[in-house]
Amino acid sequence: MQSKSEPQFYQTVIQFAYSIFLNFKWQSIILFIVCIIYGIAQPLSAYLFSILIDKITATNQEKLIETIIPLALLCFSIDILREVFARARFVITGLFITPYAISYAYNSAFAYVSKHSHNFFTNNFAGALSTKISDLSSNTRQIINLCCELVAQTSVIIFSASVLFKIHYYIALIICIWVCCHFVFTLFRLNKWRSVWRVASESNSKTVGGIVDSLTNYINVKLFAGSVYENKYLKDLTDNAAISRKKASVVMTSDYTIIGILFLIASISSTAVGIYLYTIDIITLGNLTFTIFGLRSLSNAVYKIGDVLFEGAIIYGTLDQALTIINKPIEIQDIPEAKKLVVKNGEIFLQNVSFAYLHSQKNSTNAKISILHQGDSNSDIQIFNNLSLCVQPGEKLGIVGHSGAGKSTLIHLLLRYFDIQGGNILIDGQDISQVTQDSLHQNIAMIPQDITLFHRTIMENIRYGKLTANDTEVKKAAKQAFAHDF
Repeated sequence: MQSKSEPQFYQTVIQFAYSIFLNFKWQSIILFIVCIIYGIAQPLSAYLFSILIDKITATNQEKLIETIIPLALLCFSIDILREVFARARFVITGLFITPYAISYAYNSAFAYVSKHSHNFFTNNFAGALSTKISDLSSNTRQIINLCCELVAQTSVIIFSASVLFKIHYYIALIICIWVCCHFVFTLFRLNKWRSVWRVASESNSKTVGGIVDSLTNYINVKLFAGSVYENKYLKDLTDNAAISRKKASVVMTSDYTIIGILFLIASISSTAVGIYLYTIDIITLGNLTFTIFGLRSLSNAVYKIGDVLFEGAIIYGTLDQALTIINKPIEIQDIPEAKKLVVKNGEIFLQNVSFAYLHSQKNSTNAKISILHQGDSNSDIQIFNNLSLCVQPGEKLGIVGHSGAGKSTLIHLLLRYFDIQGGNILIDGQDISQVTQDSLHQNIAMIPQDITLFHRTIMENIRYGKLTANDTEVKKAAKQAFAHDF
């Protein structure tokens, strides 16, 4: 019996990014205020400088110094303020948000992945899953920086456009048309950018998974003299990844060429209009100065936002591909308010148990069964039908059968790696589907055929069976297993 579906991990990249800032709410609010001030400071300084030029041209020589000094000092103060807020931005992100956000991404992703079923981990390379979790964490810093840049440069655009509109609506109209064309084109192509970089990320993930798979099975590679084949297999993966990255680069280069052409048209047009308006005395020399230099500031902001969207598309493709794997629904879940399993005697009772490997499970969950059972490849494979078995406390029971008969499956069902389709599995009268999976596993000792060790100390590996054991208990267990001396 399976419980209601547990809430999924962040279903979209936007949700994941939002969660980062939500978990650091007040730090993020302060950060974005700093970014806004930092963004406005640059065009504000240019605007004050344009006023300064007009003051110089309109003021008598005798009163020039006393007129321009306050305004000049204000311009310099704005420049200093901008540098202060630039440093403040890095202090806030570097000390109060990014380090903890990266840890949060690692922990939340790993916590969710670790809840997945045996079937999930059978179907996905451990190396590929590690890459996905690493992708989420490593891109957290970029998400924070890109959001800061987006807020700062948007502030530049809004302030600069407002000043240009104040100078003359002709200039503002040209700039607005250019900005709109730029962003319409960018947004139009954004899905394409996401798509090509998602494919590139997936190819890279397959490459990493292939490397980990080969290194993990190095004994088989040696036994079957498969080094040449493995090298060729990896080369095919890396070649496909290179082709994917090349396609993505071609798309981005061609699109950025179009964006550059749009900017040249806008720059030449607005500068020409500004010069014309100055020659007929509609705008001042200061206005013309801001039109030229303010346009550069604005165009720089637009380009930076374009870079943000470009980098964002790469990150989006990478994270979307990662979330697609990580965020699969958890198949085996504890029921709400599940109790811990309490074992007093250790009686195991399988009551009319029916189980079949579903079509979605059989290809990778139990390859031997798929090979041994012929017929419709889309059909489910029935393993047990109304199986009843009772193992008394203290009883030793051997299970024999041909490959694919269900010996391993029986143990997997007892460990609740899969949910049965009919009947019940009881331990001391307690249905294993009604107790927590952790308590079930804590009460079952199992020695697998393949020995796996964590890349940790031997003491940590032995203690893993009982995490509360002290050093003396660990050494005692090692001696009982005749493992203490080596």
